[in-house]
Amino acid sequence: MKTKVASIKRIRRTDSIQLIADLRADRYSLLASLGCNEMRAEMEKVGKDCRRVLSAAEFLARLKPGDYRKNLRSSLGRILNWGAPTEAHGFFPHPRSGVVLGFNHPTLGEIIRLIAICVTEYPNRKYLFPVSIGWYEVLAPVAYRMEKFGLFITPTITPAAREKMSAHLDSKRKAIVERIARDFNRIYLEACVDFSNSNDLIVIAPSATRQSTVFKNRDQCICREHIEPQTMTYIAMHLDRAKQLSSYFVPVAVIPPPDGNNKLNLFKEYRIIPCSWIQPDAVRRYCKCKDRTLGDRRFEHYFLKQIADELSENNADYLVYP
Repeated sequence: MKTKVASIKRIRRTDSIQLIADLRADRYSLLASLGCNEMRAEMEKVGKDCRRVLSAAEFLARLKPGDYRKNLRSSLGRILNWGAPTEAHGFFPHPRSGVVLGFNHPTLGEIIRLIAICVTEYPNRKYLFPVSIGWYEVLAPVAYRMEKFGLFITPTITPAAREKMSAHLDSKRKAIVERIARDFNRIYLEACVDFSNSNDLIVIAPSATRQSTVFKNRDQCICREHIEPQTMTYIAMHLDRAKQLSSYFVPVAVIPPPDGNNKLNLFKEYRIIPCSWIQPDAVRRYCKCKDRTLGDRRFEHYFLKQIADELSENNADYLVYP
């Protein structure tokens, strides 16, 4: 089926909330409309795999008596644990407040495994996942179906995605992308406040995009170079300003299979390890404290270092920095 497109004039005049509604209704592809269709095409197979899993879970859920949503979560968890196996170590927190899970993101495979953890560990909560615009486009038409088992996705245009798109864009289209990226970020942060307020889960990769190691280099690891983006700090400070910093922040170490790639790695086992939980008061304290040399707020490095130390303890130093 040919990908539908919209005119640049229409996209420029459409506010980002309506744009998200248009993507959910599959009215057109933002990426294709901007001339970046290959970024969507890269995610088509992943999107099809995800939709197949969802359809299978829906079919199994309808066969069972009782509450459909509960059955859907149970069926999805069983399918994901079969097709995307995980060896989980340690314990995830279950406070009455919300939880923010931040994980290293070397592949696509940890996303579906973390979804499986969410539906089994937190069967009565909702989960907020920001996803790249390419992945969002292929999943948005089934977003309402995913929301039935608690998974809510929001689109992001990361700095890496903007850089990739820039190769295909003139100055007018670049300005449109910058505006949409800012709006998507604002919409995501507003959703974070809502999810924290309702004591639900926020699940995010601090790197904001796939990155083979926790730190980009050794200097970042030893606080000699600025860390960018400051994702966890940004979320924490936004929640604090909104008087909703009540969630536990949990660093999560991800170890993909040694014979895998940076895709889904279906039927290959990951190790996923929750690190020590960071309570709201400690989050606030580290966000207020700045490094004397770099001027960075210390929370980002502190959070990432928890993941790095856990990886090192599990003989996965190669995931800490190149």
